[in-house]
Amino acid sequence: QHPKFSTIANKTMTLFDQTTQLGTGRPLVMTMGEAVQNGTVNNETLGYFMARTQLFMEKIGINPKRLRFRQHLQTEMAHYAADCWDCEIH
Repeated sequence: QHPKFSTIANKTMTLFDQTTQLGTGRPLVMTMGEAVQNGTVNNETLGYFMARTQLFMEKIGINPKRLRFRQHLQTEMAHYAADCWDCEIH
């Protein structure tokens, strides 16, 4: 658990997870709290820093509609990683 997770749990995020990349190709839109609760994002600490990254990108002027987080596929993941996401501007 992350001590400040509750401060970002309601942040809506666009997430392009492994299943969606290999399936419909349509990113998911949900709050970070939902993403951690349903297992899309592995844990609160990762979710906290993903949301903070999105907040930073918005603060420097990136349109949030152009932001998404893409989960690394199993073939891209470092051997020591439990989960990994890239922030993408599209």
